[in-house]
Amino acid sequence: TSKGKHLEHTVEALSLEISKLSDEHRDVEHTLRKKKAKAEADLAQYISKYDLDMQAKQEEITKMEKLMEEELQLLNELQEHFNKIDANNSQIEEEERLLQAILRREQKADEIMFAAAAQIQKVVRGRQTRADFAKLLAKKRKKGKKKGKKGKKGKKK
Repeated sequence: TSKGKHLEHTVEALSLEISKLSDEHRDVEHTLRKKKAKAEADLAQYISKYDLDMQAKQEEITKMEKLMEEELQLLNELQEHFNKIDANNSQIEEEERLLQAILRREQKADEIMFAAAAQIQKVVRGRQTRADFAKLLAKKRKKGKKKGKKGKKGKKK
């Protein structure tokens, strides 16, 4: 039973080897489990930090959206206000343009009327002057016929 002893010895050696390998693997497994637990804790910490950051960003986005909505409302109000002002200014400009056109027409009419009045005055004065001149000539003729020629020669009135 040398063969039996040899087999027992081999079994014993293999058992020791299995025990040794089992201890080594247990240590490796324990180390790996620690690393895994640490990695999970770090991951949980990163996830928690990420969630807090995302919550803060979401709050900031919400505030910005609210601010943007308020500013859009203000923008709309201001645009409406300035549109009214622009419309009012356009209306004023149109009215001023119409008034200028009316004033130009009135000035043109006044110029025509003054020119016509001046022409009428010229005609009237011309007729009046001719009539006065004719009266003077008639008086001179009458004077000349009644009295004759008295006075110095060469002087006429």
